[in-house]
Amino acid sequence: MDEFALKRPLLTNNLEVKGGYSLASATFVQTHNAIGMNILLFPYTFWAFGGLWEAIVAELVLIVFVGPSLLIMAHSAEVKQALSYQDVVSHLCGPILGFISQLCIALGGFGACIATLIYIGDQLVDLSSAFETSDGSPLSEKWYFDRRFSIPVLATVFILPLLMLKNIGSLSYSSLIGFLSSLYIVGVIMAKYFVIDDDYLNCNTSFNTERTCHTSWTQAACSISFICAAYMCHISAVSLYVEINKRSVRRYAVVVVTVMSSCLIVYSVTGLFGYLTFNGRVCISGDILRSYCPRDIPISIARVMIVVSLITLYPIICYNGRLALDSTIIELFAVLKFKSVIIESRHILRARMESTTWFCLSVGIAIFIPDILKVMGPMGGVAALYMLTFPGLCLLNMMLDNLIEVSSDLLRLFLYLVAGVYIAIGCYICGSSVTYSIMSETHLIS
Repeated sequence: MDEFALKRPLLTNNLEVKGGYSLASATFVQTHNAIGMNILLFPYTFWAFGGLWEAIVAELVLIVFVGPSLLIMAHSAEVKQALSYQDVVSHLCGPILGFISQLCIALGGFGACIATLIYIGDQLVDLSSAFETSDGSPLSEKWYFDRRFSIPVLATVFILPLLMLKNIGSLSYSSLIGFLSSLYIVGVIMAKYFVIDDDYLNCNTSFNTERTCHTSWTQAACSISFICAAYMCHISAVSLYVEINKRSVRRYAVVVVTVMSSCLIVYSVTGLFGYLTFNGRVCISGDILRSYCPRDIPISIARVMIVVSLITLYPIICYNGRLALDSTIIELFAVLKFKSVIIESRHILRARMESTTWFCLSVGIAIFIPDILKVMGPMGGVAALYMLTFPGLCLLNMMLDNLIEVSSDLLRLFLYLVAGVYIAIGCYICGSSVTYSIMSETHLIS
């Protein structure tokens, strides 16, 4: 998430920002932005693709596009002297596409908040299943551990107060917590592959046992959207870039290569060992931790670490999504000439009211969506827009405005082709994944 723009206005034309990040620290922060809660979903992604090689190839192909798109946004920020992702899109592609990008960021942030609460609810249920009551029944069967009760209570007690902070820069430590949680999960999943036996594998019966064979490009695009959700770090890319010491696109390329390599290793190892541990079976919910026995102590520790990490991550996601939504509302009011509302919109009371509304809506939706997959599919589709489509549009407009020096007509033609491919693939993944999710929910497809 974008922890770097918390101290600056959302939109500005001034790029005179003193760098504060070395390449090493920038790499660490960008890696945390990319590697998050989606690590739990990768074994399911391998299953959804129908096998190991299919998923790994799809991941490699997507990285070929994701890495360069980060460099496109960095170069665009340098050319247009922009400080935020939506600022870049607005300057290069016009106010309408800038407005759409802000809306996509807000929708993506709202979906991520819902996914965060669903993950927290799942981990609480599994943690309570490790304990028994006096009558021998699992603690998870008690009403106070029902997700419809536990999610609102935990969120109200621990998350809502964090949303009331005037400055959430103090929550930057969540990067360290999230990074350590990810490393621990990878280590545990690898270790469990070598130590568990058949009896352990039979302790959980909520598995998908059939291997998926994609019969349509739409199904394949929906599965790719899970990978898109895992690699979405583009919103904070521009804000991070302008804070790098002695910044340049060439230096930032070192960060991008390192981050993409780290993500590839972490996600592939998690997906590989999680998939092989259960012989190609995965928990129906998609969360790899739910495939393990509830009383497994190392897994329970992983669940606690994930819950703590997500509690501190939610306010940052909410903050960035709310800023994008607030900018959208302000621009609408500006068009309608509601000047008094624009001035009032900067008041802290308005911000807290927006955060509270955002919080209540996300909690209300999360308690009625027990399956994380129902959120991650559409969220990954929206992520494809600001990972592929908007960078493609920025590249196209830089070419049309002659903002990129091209040495030959052949190279110019190639860049036009690259821009078109980015735009087309991003739109297709988004449209297909959202359509597939809607059709699945309405039972138009099985």
